Amino acid sequence: MSYWISRSFLYSIVILLVVLGIGCVFQVVDTGNDLTDLSVITDPPLQGTSDQITGVLVNIGFSGTEIGCDLAESDPVGTRRSCNTGVVHLGLEESTGRVVDLDGVSCSGQEVLVRTEEGVQMEYETTNCAYQIGDRYQVEGKMGQLLDQWDHGTQVEEYIMYNPIITSL
Repeated sequence: MSYWISRSFLYSIVILLVVLGIGCVFQVVDTGNDLTDLSVITDPPLQGTSDQITGVLVNIGFSGTEIGCDLAESDPVGTRRSCNTGVVHLGLEESTGRVVDLDGVSCSGQEVLVRTEEGVQMEYETTNCAYQIGDRYQVEGKMGQLLDQWDHGTQVEEYIMYNPIITSL
């Protein structure tokens, strides 16, 4: 009887692993059919090729603490209050308006609330960073495109620069 339980237990583990897909390796291929295309990211161009873009360094994301912060309604325009600390993820905005994610480029940062005439605006300041948000840079690397990306219910095109080499202008 104990042999049957051990064998049954072993089969259960194998079935669980198969269902979870553990140990299975597969490659999703871009078929070009938008209705069935399951690929998440295009492969970067072949080794030895490189792309070059120029633009302004921008914040494309912030991850960090989630402290609830606010400014008082009585605070005058221009009031600034440091809030959450974390990591600022950086991208480059080209003159065409296209924003390219710079793969792996991020800096320690601070979320800052700023009172404006319209209300409260969030800004992100980098600390101990080799790059300055708002400055112009040239970036060389391998361009890829993230497929099937959505923002507030609208499909968007997102680009990423792999192995970016950043030069100040």
